[in-house]
Amino acid sequence: MTVTWCPVPIEEYGDDAPRDAVRQELGIPGSARVVAMNGCLLHWKGQHVFLEAVLRLLGDHDDLHAVVIGDVPASARAAYRDELVQMIREGGAAQRVHLLGHRDDVPRLLAAIDVCVHASIVAEPFGMVIVEAMAARRPVIATRAGGPPEFVRDGETGFLVTPGSVDELEARLRALLADPALRRRVGEAARADVARRFGLRPHADATQAVYDRALGIG
Repeated sequence: MTVTWCPVPIEEYGDDAPRDAVRQELGIPGSARVVAMNGCLLHWKGQHVFLEAVLRLLGDHDDLHAVVIGDVPASARAAYRDELVQMIREGGAAQRVHLLGHRDDVPRLLAAIDVCVHASIVAEPFGMVIVEAMAARRPVIATRAGGPPEFVRDGETGFLVTPGSVDELEARLRALLADPALRRRVGEAARADVARRFGLRPHADATQAVYDRALGIG
């Protein structure tokens, strides 16, 4: 069996985005540490798990802000967003947790964050948002179920936690927030791995090789 990964245009995820300008637009100080989650607002995606971990950390990190990118799909239960808003309000975090809704400028937003979280509480079929964050040189924390363990090497190109475990997610976020060198090392390793496995040229070459074998060429 041959696996050809979904391609990612990694050249779109560079370091040339105006980090400070993006933060200013979002109302986030340039000196803040920023954690983010990107994805449709669906209960199984686990934004509530992410927010619970963030709310635990805010008291110990005066400079911490969190960003949630994505909105509720038209076919889904809109009340989930209201539940997230209530969590933020009850946690007294309205000034430090930013619900951005749907955005078409995700590469630009990723350039302005420090850590990206994937928190699905059931097995994720693949997790393209994880690969996008890795392409942007951002350390990722993903859940250990479904697709992510196939391409996130725990402790090397990202970190894996148990689905639904607020404790594990909080601990991993705490460690990454405290260690800028670790964030840089893992982010660089992630970018290199994505370029090798998910870049457009590697994808095209792998797909061509499958057809060549099937047709008996070469």
